Amino acid sequence: MSKLLASTVERLEKAEETTALTLFIQDELCQHVERLLDYVAEHRKQVRATVMAADVFANPTAHEEYQPE
Repeated sequence: MSKLLASTVERLEKAEETTALTLFIQDELCQHVERLLDYVAEHRKQVRATVMAADVFANPTAHEEYQPE
């Protein structure tokens, strides 16, 4: 019985280590995704500003009837 108990404790410890590592990796990935989303949002703002500076009618919210022929 003690071998079974020792084996179970060992497996539980390994599972705890794996869970802790998984949570750490998940946290790291979330931070990277947040930074990537911030980068994409900033890049989109810059692109939008560049397009608007080149063509004021490039506004995606502008109605078709106001666009030049």
